Amino acid sequence: MGQTLKSLLLTLSLCFWAWALVAADLDSELKDLEDFTRALQLVESKGVYHKTHQQLIDDAIEGLLSAQDPYSTLLDAKAFEGIKESSLGKHFGSGMNLESVGQALAIRRVIPGTPAAQAGLKRGMLIAELEGKPVEKVTQEELKGIEKKTGSFRIKLSNGRSLSLTKVWYQTSGVEFLDLGQGTLLVEISEFFVNTPKQLAQELARRQPKRVVLDLRDNPGGLVFSAVEVAELFVPPGMIVETRDKDGNRLETFLARKPPLLQLERFAVLINKNSASAAEILTQALKEREMGMVFGETSFGKGVVQSLFPIGERRYALLTMARYYGPSGESFHGVGIKPDRFVADNLEGDRWGDQDPIFLQAKDWVEGGP
Repeated sequence: MGQTLKSLLLTLSLCFWAWALVAADLDSELKDLEDFTRALQLVESKGVYHKTHQQLIDDAIEGLLSAQDPYSTLLDAKAFEGIKESSLGKHFGSGMNLESVGQALAIRRVIPGTPAAQAGLKRGMLIAELEGKPVEKVTQEELKGIEKKTGSFRIKLSNGRSLSLTKVWYQTSGVEFLDLGQGTLLVEISEFFVNTPKQLAQELARRQPKRVVLDLRDNPGGLVFSAVEVAELFVPPGMIVETRDKDGNRLETFLARKPPLLQLERFAVLINKNSASAAEILTQALKEREMGMVFGETSFGKGVVQSLFPIGERRYALLTMARYYGPSGESFHGVGIKPDRFVADNLEGDRWGDQDPIFLQAKDWVEGGP
């Protein structure tokens, strides 16, 4: 009986301490919420900017997410729908990709059939002004405003030409093919969409190339499962990529489970400093599995996983929750992937022409060069 009483007292004591710890944690969380409420009330009553209560709450959530890294953010319903549309190759904009060059914005890519292409804009042209303001004086907030604008916007090129560009919905395939002759096929993947692997597999099966030049330059990424399925077309069974959480625990492993679609004589991959995310996953798998030679510049270095979580009504948190690791167990996040042969990219002339040094070196190699 005495032993039973001791056990009961011990159990009650442990329960008390457990309750005390929970209560202490709860008190701490309540104090944090009180501090936040005071800060919110202070900004609402004393702040110089006119913002609604909901706008301030959204700003606070956005601040919490963006403090994690540049890729975590708060999405409204419109932005969420935009992500779903973009996974199918549907985009809203004028149809050009830009890059900062000195005190101007350089056009890196113009999508055929879009307002930018119809206006005669070309790769390498420089934009000196946006909405009547010199590019170097345009703030990030103003740039975001232009990106969100649904109508038209004005630009002025460095050659003095001014024009207005309209934003529209346009469709891109994400994959382009160019027969280089003598069994060599150039494949450009500009972004990884839902149908990218199917399109590529069909063309490879139809054309049966002996050599492939895969151009992933300026590819910002896209759907990871799409990049994994593309990798499966080229690598033998084995690991492609895996994800791990902040403590290094393995979350998911993606494997190639069947033989490659083709047995290629030579395979070249082209990357530059703007090749990111899913494009880097594919490049790392091909390089570390020794499937070909990588030409170009060190890639961007975005090797983290974002997932969407609903936050309240019609809002979503896009949160970074894991890192990617290649077949060797290495992560390319923050460092990028180094090419086997470094060749500087440029903005001169059209892609795949006589002013494209990365392409020219890769083409020479796949056709039997050293």
